[in-house]
Amino acid sequence: MSSSKGKTLSSLLQHDEADYPYVVLIGHVGTGKSTIVEKLTNERDRSGSSSKSVTTSAEAFWTFDGKMVICDTPGTNPESARFTHNVQIAAAVNFKPVSRLLIVVKADTRMANPLDRIREFAEDLIDLPDEVIGAVVTHTDTVSWSTQELRNCVREELGIECILFTGTHVQRQTLLNDIRATCTQTFNLRIDHPGRNGHSALIPLL
Repeated sequence: MSSSKGKTLSSLLQHDEADYPYVVLIGHVGTGKSTIVEKLTNERDRSGSSSKSVTTSAEAFWTFDGKMVICDTPGTNPESARFTHNVQIAAAVNFKPVSRLLIVVKADTRMANPLDRIREFAEDLIDLPDEVIGAVVTHTDTVSWSTQELRNCVREELGIECILFTGTHVQRQTLLNDIRATCTQTFNLRIDHPGRNGHSALIPLL
């Protein structure tokens, strides 16, 4: 199926293309997750400039070449209640074996800021295999620091080997190739999420 039309996760189960790479994007509001989806698919009008998440549920899309599925998840911010956000991430990760879970952060004038954002999410994901976790730094055309310097910091301080960079200067085929090159394994992940009453509850598929 080569269409980029968004699908609820469970609807993709109707197709038997089990070998396609499946990539899940997570991150705060406004970091560029939906912009990445637009770049890698034929989707439009998903991204927004407000402080509220335009994406309200986990939604999967075929890339423009029909060979990879990328899942957009709702963004959050430090002030928001994270329960619903985490439910959607758990549903996306529980859906099928994941090739790559990418933390999306926005470049900032201070290189320490995107590093701290990656660290924040990496600590939340500490129980997952290190090999599945990666990061994408967006808006790198707006900063002057070296992407290699940040890559070295992420590797040395967080142990994350997969870190990619994008911006308006990066062509969509280049970004697609960069992401696909990291999808060398699949990981059968299951995330238990605590219910509102404090008891552990397995998140159902969407």
